[in-house]
Amino acid sequence: MKDNELITLIRAELLVGLERQGHAGVKVWQSHQPTQQGMSTDPVIYLHKIFDVRCGSPGHREEYDEPAQVMRRTTTEVMINTYQVSGAQVYDYTDPDAVTPADMVKAAARVMQSPEFQQALVKRGANVMRVSTVKGVDVAGDTPGYEQRPLFEIDVNHTDVYITEIPTIESFVFRVGRV
Repeated sequence: MKDNELITLIRAELLVGLERQGHAGVKVWQSHQPTQQGMSTDPVIYLHKIFDVRCGSPGHREEYDEPAQVMRRTTTEVMINTYQVSGAQVYDYTDPDAVTPADMVKAAARVMQSPEFQQALVKRGANVMRVSTVKGVDVAGDTPGYEQRPLFEIDVNHTDVYITEIPTIESFVFRVGRV
């Protein structure tokens, strides 16, 4: 599974799960890309890939393609991708009913630990290995109120398959001569 396919799958299933929990207005974006306009005022969950870990040795299978005169090596690697999931939203700290970024991020963690999320990933060849503890940091924002930056990490394993073409030797001549 390639990176874009995996992040698209995680994002789509996270949006579905958040909607099931009553967080239909939350956006899910890949990474945080700062802009000149400042932070988005909409509730946003950010997915940021932080690690690619290869597990064990890759498996190799080679097949000769006679018409193309090439050897094709199919390599399969078991990968563990770690994503940092964080949230940002400006909220009024004086409103006791305000949904905070920590609430959104905890909801995202619950979604990612749900059987529905895990089954959807397994169906596509990935698996949730770990959802870490939600940690939060309050920061003063550039708008009135506070911004809270909670985050957690999720480890997802999958297999990555790629093909390498190896040219073959067409002829071999053995020559012996005097030196």
